[in-house]
Amino acid sequence: MEIDTNLSNALVDMYAKCGDLEKAVGLFYGFPPAKRNASSWNALISGYGMHGFGKEALKLFSRMQEEGAEPNHITFTSILSACSHASLIDEGRKCFARYEKAIRDTLGG
Repeated sequence: MEIDTNLSNALVDMYAKCGDLEKAVGLFYGFPPAKRNASSWNALISGYGMHGFGKEALKLFSRMQEEGAEPNHITFTSILSACSHASLIDEGRKCFARYEKAIRDTLGG
């Protein structure tokens, strides 16, 4: 069976939700970077967050942006949740401000 982006994302998400972050990370980085989309990044960011690895989620969020992937509303929800679970209040506020600015820029105001 061919593993396309959707299946890869689903597998990363499943392993992350089940607590096998090592397997989720391996699958994520084993998939060609050019085929990753926002959902790919969101699955791992969310997984880190739900298991209390807020700093890792923030590092991945930064890497996402460095690689030119466009975060979406799910990305920001996941990163804010990760900051909340890890008690990273200041980092969460910075991410929220960034998200708020992105919305204002999109709406032209």
